[in-house]
Amino acid sequence: MTEQMKRDIEWLRSLKESGHCGEGALESNFRAQHNDRINRIIAALSAPSSPGDGWEPRPSTGGQATIIDGKIEISIDVAALPMIVNGSCLCDSMEGLWKVTDAETFAKEVCQALNDEHEDGTTRVHMMFDAAFMEAINQGAEGIEEVDEEAFVDETARLMARPLPAAPSPGGDHGA
Repeated sequence: MTEQMKRDIEWLRSLKESGHCGEGALESNFRAQHNDRINRIIAALSAPSSPGDGWEPRPSTGGQATIIDGKIEISIDVAALPMIVNGSCLCDSMEGLWKVTDAETFAKEVCQALNDEHEDGTTRVHMMFDAAFMEAINQGAEGIEEVDEEAFVDETARLMARPLPAAPSPGGDHGA
């Protein structure tokens, strides 16, 4: 059993024991209605397995952020979308209960939603990064410092004078 699977099992056990997943989650009727199903999932994931029983460990496929070639890259395996959506429903992160019926098609729709621009040009990706910036700062991140207005104006002028990085090359499917 992989370390990720052990963490997943522990997470499911904590859901069962605590009755919540995040603030206010699983305190709904969903938990009461699906208690037996959650218990079966935990039992199945906790069951020992051995070579030849059809069980193969899988690497983590959901929600990874890494730095590759000087870029922050965020990825989830399209094949993992059904499980990720299911987990979001379990944690009451989504309104209603949903089942992914075509992961490739749904992935394109999710990319479109992530890249949709508001009137000011921001996207959900921008908002996600803004929230992550503040979370990192609030957790004591290194490599960043708070400055006064004058220093901020100077830094802004310096950054505006630099050429923009090259645009990504076309060819990737970015939900367009």
